[in-house]
Amino acid sequence: MRVLACVVTVTVCLRAEGFRKKLNSLPEIARHVNLAQHLQTFTCKPSFHARLDIEQTLLEMQNFDICFEYIEEMIHKQEPIINVLRLLVLFSITNSGLPKKNFDYLRREILHSYGFEHMSTLYNLEKSGLFKKQETRSNWLAITKALQLISDETDTAKY
Repeated sequence: MRVLACVVTVTVCLRAEGFRKKLNSLPEIARHVNLAQHLQTFTCKPSFHARLDIEQTLLEMQNFDICFEYIEEMIHKQEPIINVLRLLVLFSITNSGLPKKNFDYLRREILHSYGFEHMSTLYNLEKSGLFKKQETRSNWLAITKALQLISDETDTAKY
């Protein structure tokens, strides 16, 4: 009985080792693993999690002041302009624009920090309606509820 158990164990080990070798030889899996490791270098940084949290706060319209201060801080730290503009556009869209005082302030700070060569970028964002002054109250919450754009944390636990 013991000999049979040893033979079965050896056979299983050999098959598992052969399977592992075949798995490692597949280029798709290696590519997937390399991509996952590459992405992990970005997603493990605290700055990534902070930006993710602020994006969630923006989408849920939880705290205008925190979001405004975060974008202001990004500008003062001179983080990449594309990251600042992404959050700025999201901020503007979710609030149906920014109050005139905040709009003018952020616009001025971006131009002072990143240079006046970005004036055309800001103008194009304004022209397209992605970055604008607030004219009406935001209807973002009604849209997100009606279209179920943001799921509750309890819903994500089900999956």
